[in-house]
Amino acid sequence: MVECDPSEPLTRNNAQRAIRECIKRGSVLFSKHARDEMDNRDLTEPDIVNTLRCGRINDEAELVNFHWRYRIETERIAVIVTFEPDEGEIDELIVITAWRYWRRGI
Repeated sequence: MVECDPSEPLTRNNAQRAIRECIKRGSVLFSKHARDEMDNRDLTEPDIVNTLRCGRINDEAELVNFHWRYRIETERIAVIVTFEPDEGEIDELIVITAWRYWRRGI
């Protein structure tokens, strides 16, 4: 498990490692907002999980409402996640929202 200090963001590498571990354990939760946006944007759970597996964190974490948020991106999809720590270790990954990058002609 990835250890964390909730007052500090994870490094990009540790965040990506935590994402992979949460996927492997089946500890991925979807907020109601994420579900609504997935429905509106024709995205499925497999789309999101594949983005989390294959995507990259290109930007620094952002602190929103006392939780660090991370943007994972592929060429076509972006996903915003946060982690739920339990006793200093990452316990769950929560998908906050997701969207599809639309390109002309597709």
